[in-house]
Order: sequence, then C-alpha cells, then structure tokens
Amino acid sequence: MASPDAMAIAAALGMERLEPRQADVWAAEGTTAVLEALASIESPFLIGPLPSAPGSTPNGNGHRVRALVPMEGGGRPHLAIREAMSRMVEHAADVTVVHVFTAENRPSFWSPGHHEEAWKKEFLVRYCGGILARFHVTSGTTPTEIAGIATEEDSDVIVLEWNRSTDEGRSPTFRALLATSPIPLVVVPSSWTPHP
Repeated sequence: MASPDAMAIAAALGMERLEPRQADVWAAEGTTAVLEALASIESPFLIGPLPSAPGSTPNGNGHRVRALVPMEGGGRPHLAIREAMSRMVEHAADVTVVHVFTAENRPSFWSPGHHEEAWKKEFLVRYCGGILARFHVTSGTTPTEIAGIATEEDSDVIVLEWNRSTDEGRSPTFRALLATSPIPLVVVPSSWTPHP
C-alpha cells in the first residue's frame, strides 16, 4: 500500500496512485538492477526521498504542488507525459516545463527575444498539447540543469517520462536523476495508458 505522502502527491497530481519506490534501498544493487526492477512497472510511480517533516507534504500545508517537467522535444509525440501534465493542471498543480539545449540539440541559429518566444510557444503546443505552463529554456548538462531549476523553482517533484529502456547508454538523464535527485521523482512510463 502506498504511503500517506505518496497518496497525497498522487492526489495533488491527479494520478490514481503512485507506488513509492525508495531508490536508496536499491542503491547497493547498482543502476542496472534498479532499472530492471522499475521497467516492469506500467503506471506512474514515485521514487523518494519522500517529505518527512510534518506538514511538508505538497498540498498538506496549503500550497499548490510545484511540478518540474523536463521535456526533450524531438520527433515523437509525448502522449503519456502530456496526459500526466493535463491531470496535474486539472488538479491545480503549478507546472514548469524545462528544455535543456546540449551541444547535440542546440539550434544553429538562436536569438533571444522574439525568436525565442515564438520557439517556446511552438514547443509548448507541439510537445505539451498547449497546456499552460511556465517554460524554462537553458543549456548545459541536462541532469545538472534540471536539478538546478528544480532548486530555483522550489519544486516538490520532478515528473519524467521514461521509455523503460534498461539498455546501457540509454536514458542518461533518468539514470542521473535517479542517482542524484534531492527531491522525489514521479516517473511516467511512455507506454502508460491511463484509465478514463
């Protein structure tokens, strides 16, 4: 059974339930063993650390859950994370989308101002289904930038889509955040089909 903290976060994000998975329990087993165990989970799940101080559970002290959602973009639709974001917004979560440019994905021409705003608007429509969210665009090392923005934004959770691949070299951002995130991760498998 999910812990009260996991249930509160799930309710605040509009999810039926989030199974808590304590990453620190698996740390000794190594990343591959952890990923293999997690890959069998078909619905969104929560990885600690969970809030431990009384009243620190999101929405338990009157504030809206602040969810940071990293998005890569790319050619494929992000239907699972789009559905998760839609549910979060319906349940009054404060959603911030972040996209990190790296050497591999930075546009050859980038101009702050009008072009940047037009690009952001198009990104939110194309990959987030037009969901109203704040949007950060930054550049650097993806896991480092995500963790930094999560701290700046005082995020309660980082919500990630994961393709459930355990292949070596795949999902580097997920692997890094799994090992280092100071706040809970809500992981949405890309194959997730929610109940209506």
